[in-house]
Amino acid sequence: MPKNRFPSARGRRYGAPSSVLRRASIGGIVLAVLLAVAGLAAYVTRAESPAAPKATPAPASSSTSPSPAATTHAGVAVGAPPRTTDPIEFAKGATKVLWTYDTRSFSQTEHLAGLKQWMTSEKKYADWKSVSDQVPSPVLWSRMHDNGQHAGATVGEGHFPQAFKTALAQDPGAIT
Repeated sequence: MPKNRFPSARGRRYGAPSSVLRRASIGGIVLAVLLAVAGLAAYVTRAESPAAPKATPAPASSSTSPSPAATTHAGVAVGAPPRTTDPIEFAKGATKVLWTYDTRSFSQTEHLAGLKQWMTSEKKYADWKSVSDQVPSPVLWSRMHDNGQHAGATVGEGHFPQAFKTALAQDPGAIT
């Protein structure tokens, strides 16, 4: 039977890594890899910097084309409604202009004037308050202008809700 079954600390050679040192090294490497992955993820998903709008300045002269949200009408920030009888196409266009704005080029008043073009003249159906409530107040618009904020909307699809289709099928004469 051997005298010493378990090797003692004296039996170890100098320079051989200890288990604590080995674990610390592995932990450090794992931490460095996780930090690199987190940094890469942050870089890939980063938000647009506030300085980015300055790279594409607002049109200053009439020789440059206006932004997609703008029309050629002076002082109007929203395109005119489409000439269509299709309610889906109209709704898609209205949705796009409601959620598209450019505080760098147009005032809140100009934006509201453009949206007003889309309202029907029939008082029974027009609900200007519900539309104008979606636009930021003049004070907030001014702060957004100071930060150069703008937004563009893309409408992927439009359709009638199933409840509307059902109601129309049950009483087609209800909507003229």
